[in-house]
Amino acid sequence: MSHSRGSGVDIQTVWEEVLDIVQDRFKAELEDPQEAQRLLLKRATFYRRMDDTGLAEYLAAPTRRRAQRASKPLPPYRPSHARRPGEVVQIDTSPLKVRALGDDAQVISAELTSAIDVASRSTAR
Repeated sequence: MSHSRGSGVDIQTVWEEVLDIVQDRFKAELEDPQEAQRLLLKRATFYRRMDDTGLAEYLAAPTRRRAQRASKPLPPYRPSHARRPGEVVQIDTSPLKVRALGDDAQVISAELTSAIDVASRSTAR
């Protein structure tokens, strides 16, 4: 649901909507207590994830500011933050001007894929 232009929308409203969607979609699974515990996110965890992604701050902004942000195109990149190695890994694939023989002996285009761990700023393994 888009809340960029709605007034009176806060993180509590989004929490309730997410809870309703999960309960509708996983009605049968939620009858089992163990499965319900696995599927239903704790409210504190939800709030923490919303804060980590910046969505809590976005929802706290006035309606006019949210509408202005929503009308602008997304930037191509945004800064990534990671606290622990492996939490965020940036992956990029670039085509190479090289032809190679594939496993089936057919000529294929080669690509170079690299992965960088944001926390340690090293190549991921």
